Amino acid sequence: MRRDTLRLDGRCVVVTGAGRGLGRAYALDLAARGARVVVNDLGTATDSSGSEDWGPAARVVEEIRAAGGTAVASTADASGIEGTQSLIALACAEFGSIDGIVANAGIYRPGLDFTDIDEALLERMTAIHSLGAWRLVRAAWPRFTECGRGRVVLVTSAAGLYGMAGNAAYSLLKAGIVGLTRTLAAEGAPHGIRVNAVAPVAWSRMSAATEGVPPEVLEKMREEAPPGAVAPVVAALLADDVPVTGEVLSAGRGRVGRVLTGEAPGIRSADGGPLLAQDLAERIDELLSVDGMVYPASAHETP
Repeated sequence: MRRDTLRLDGRCVVVTGAGRGLGRAYALDLAARGARVVVNDLGTATDSSGSEDWGPAARVVEEIRAAGGTAVASTADASGIEGTQSLIALACAEFGSIDGIVANAGIYRPGLDFTDIDEALLERMTAIHSLGAWRLVRAAWPRFTECGRGRVVLVTSAAGLYGMAGNAAYSLLKAGIVGLTRTLAAEGAPHGIRVNAVAPVAWSRMSAATEGVPPEVLEKMREEAPPGAVAPVVAALLADDVPVTGEVLSAGRGRVGRVLTGEAPGIRSADGGPLLAQDLAERIDELLSVDGMVYPASAHETP
C-alpha cells in the first residue's frame, strides 16, 4: 500500500462540525499530518435538535492527542457571528495563527416535500449552511490577507449540484456554496488565498438519515464510502502542494473528480435580432444540445 506523504506541520486549521462523521475524519487526518486543529462541534443531532454537548468535540480531541497530535475543542455556534469570530480567536490564542478553515458544519432534514419546509426550518438551515460558512470565512479573511496566505475548504453536495427530491432547502443552500466558492476564489487570489469546495460521497449520519434508501444500500455505502476516504482530498486543498482555487471536487470511494459548470452554444435568431418564443419550441433539440460546451471561469466569460 502506498504511503501518504503530504504534511501540514505547524498549520492551524479550524474544522466545524468535526465531532462526528466527515468532520471528525477531516480533523483526525489533518492532525495526523501535523496540523494543529480546532475541533468545533455543537454536539446536537443532524437536524440541530438536542442540547449543546462538549462530548463529540472533546472525544475527537482526545483521539488526536492520544495519537500524538495537537488539538483543542470548541462548542461555539458555527452559524453565528459571535461563534465564528470566537473560533478564529481561539485558533490564534491557542496556536498563534490561523492558516485554514474547513466549513463542514451542517444540518439535514431529508424527506420533506418543498411545501412541508416551514420558515423556521429554512432559516435554521440557512444559518448554518450559508451564513455559517460566510461568517467563518469572513472572520478569518483579515488574518489571511494580513499574512498573504490562507486556505478555505467549503462543503457542497450532489444535492446542490444536481438536485435531490425531498431536499429542496438543502439543495438550495448547497448550490449557493458553489457560487460563493468561485467568487471568494477570485477575490482571494491577489492575497494568496485559495478557496475550493468538496462534494463528499460518503456514509455519514446524514446519509443514514435519508428516507427511502434500502438498508442494504446504506450498508454497502458504509463499507465502500467511509468518511476517511474524503479526508485526503480536504488535506490536499489545505496544502501548498495542490495549486488550485475556485474548484469544486466530487470526492469519495477512491475517486476525485472535477465538477464544472458549463454553457452550451444554444440557438440564435437567423437575422441577429431577438429570438421569438416559437423559436424555442421549433428548435428545442438544438437548444438542448451539449455539443460545443464551454466552461467559463467567471461570469465575465459567459458566451
